[in-house]
Amino acid sequence: MKKHIWTLTTLTILVTSCGNQQDSNTYDTSDTSDANIGWTEEAKSGMLEGCMDNKPIKGMTDQETKDYCDCILTKTIKEYPNPDTIEGDLPPNFVRNSGIECLKQTGLWDRYKELSIEIDKELFLSSLTNFIKAFEFEPYVETEEQEKEYLGLIKNGIDIGIQISDNFLLSTHPEMKKMFQDKLIKGASLIHEGYLEQEDISVSLDKMETGADLVNQWSEWWNVERKKIKI
Repeated sequence: MKKHIWTLTTLTILVTSCGNQQDSNTYDTSDTSDANIGWTEEAKSGMLEGCMDNKPIKGMTDQETKDYCDCILTKTIKEYPNPDTIEGDLPPNFVRNSGIECLKQTGLWDRYKELSIEIDKELFLSSLTNFIKAFEFEPYVETEEQEKEYLGLIKNGIDIGIQISDNFLLSTHPEMKKMFQDKLIKGASLIHEGYLEQEDISVSLDKMETGADLVNQWSEWWNVERKKIKI
């Protein structure tokens, strides 16, 4: 059975760069307060060793890697006092923001900020590429395989897109952060939610229609502002 996909305007890819400043801090992962009672020494050691073994950033010395991973552990404990509440992978935004903050706090930001810029570029390109491929299915998906691929591409575009730093988006255009997050990502999320809604067809259609309108606002904005966007 064919399922209708709300018509969306094709997306356009754009890239640029961003920057930040550095600060410093120290870390103590030995907190044994009641709030962090779930983090046993074994759990802390396991996470720290896993981080260090994975060599999170190429080119770091062993000591720099340890300092960086100590910082990541400290932020994770603060955000998740009970490790049992962590299900699966940590949220992309938390991982991304913590990584940048720890580069700054360990004094490594100046050396690796260009890497952060390149990561943002890759994420941005990948997010838009997933959306473009998804919208090539419009206006219909005809098979279960197409439906699965369509929804997967939209979900990937959303999951990757929310990892992109605000600074990167703002560096491309003053309105990019608002348009990308509040129009494209929000719109795609509503389309995805609406498509999966099974119990109430009116709710499903409302979400999909609203989502499509937001995505089209993104595309219309791009067509007007494209010459002002830093490439």
